[in-house]
Amino acid sequence: MTNNTFAKKTLAIAAMLIINLFAFSYLAVAQFGGGSGTEYDPYLIYNTDQLDQLAADVNNGNTYNNVYFKLMDDLDYTNKTYTPIGCVYFDGTVVERDFCGKFLGNNHSINNVTINSENSHCGLFGFVGYGGEIYELTLGGNSSIVSTGVAGGIAGEVYANTYIMNCHVGENVIISVHPVAAGSAYAPMNLGGIAGLSSGRIANCVSKATINNGGIVKTENLGGIVGRLGSVGRVEDCRFLGTVEGTLHVGDVVGSSSGTITYNYYHTSVRHGGVDGNDTDGAKWMGTVTFGEQVSGSVPSATFWDGGTPYFVVGKAMVMSNMMRQRAMLPRA
Repeated sequence: MTNNTFAKKTLAIAAMLIINLFAFSYLAVAQFGGGSGTEYDPYLIYNTDQLDQLAADVNNGNTYNNVYFKLMDDLDYTNKTYTPIGCVYFDGTVVERDFCGKFLGNNHSINNVTINSENSHCGLFGFVGYGGEIYELTLGGNSSIVSTGVAGGIAGEVYANTYIMNCHVGENVIISVHPVAAGSAYAPMNLGGIAGLSSGRIANCVSKATINNGGIVKTENLGGIVGRLGSVGRVEDCRFLGTVEGTLHVGDVVGSSSGTITYNYYHTSVRHGGVDGNDTDGAKWMGTVTFGEQVSGSVPSATFWDGGTPYFVVGKAMVMSNMMRQRAMLPRA
């Protein structure tokens, strides 16, 4: 082969690679609303089609590791199918499809979402994997998440080294157990206002959701913010102003925990049903707790702070007043 021929072939291959690269970039921009996916130029999401595309990509195996997305408008899923971003399914073995990117909600909301699934891992995000981050996102409207377990308003499961911060779940959101679970040999587990199961850091979040067992007697780990918190998980500076009812391990902040729960606030007048007394976030009916009162017990739950003296409270379904700590957005580490 002559040098000329070799050079021409090399140039042709290089040209094809460049064309393919541009084509790929064009498709990425076309399927979203612009951007290149970097921290300072995130992919932009303007409509439900673009968010659905993100879900399809992730559920087909693209984790979008360290890729940035930014929501540019409120989205309405009335009369539309919502598919959680990330999932877990069984195909002989457990298959995880997780979102490991950075999702900037930009103080926008996703409204009127209906998820009615006989599977687990349901929420706006079904599974947030290692390194994933979600900020300033709201689940609002008349939204309903019905699942056989591991369900939350923002995420079903949150893995270690992940962050959910400044997120909200509205008062007309219901998170409940699917009726099919009544026939299961296992108790439906891990439902929470923000996340069902978490080993990550959840901070500065607010949930006003209703979390309940859907009338199924055998349920475990239902919490106003998180259903089940793992040993390296953290819940801090969060507020729960909804209702949560279940059977075993029910808490206003966290249903069951081996992690860290600090500086949280809850306010609800609904008493939970059938608790066995081992909830890490309180298991005894303590009535009304007013500001400055300290209630002792065997397991200290969240710490409440008025800017000076910390107060430790054990109990559940309490009415609290003036015990919120105002704080700027927490740093990532």
